[in-house]
Amino acid sequence: MPEGGEEQLLMVYKVKYGTSAIGYSASRSDRKTLAIEVHLDLSIKVIAPLKATLSAVAEKILKRAQWIRKQQHYFEQFLPCTPSANRCRANIKLHFICA
Repeated sequence: MPEGGEEQLLMVYKVKYGTSAIGYSASRSDRKTLAIEVHLDLSIKVIAPLKATLSAVAEKILKRAQWIRKQQHYFEQFLPCTPSANRCRANIKLHFICA
């Protein structure tokens, strides 16, 4: 068991949401509530209480799925673009103009 609230091993899971799936990495920690983090690279990390079941974690992910997708959609604008995409070239030019 981890000491001082230290997190346990990271595992990767998927939960079906509509016609797609939400993939997330999960770890356990000595905490009371479940944390869901959406990162700039669009990855999702869940930190669950030690006593939380996998089905309870999946249920929480589904409950917050709309929020997760909204965050991912927002963060997409910050992803690096490929130079071949016209849309990205315009964004890059706009970025430099605004800088």
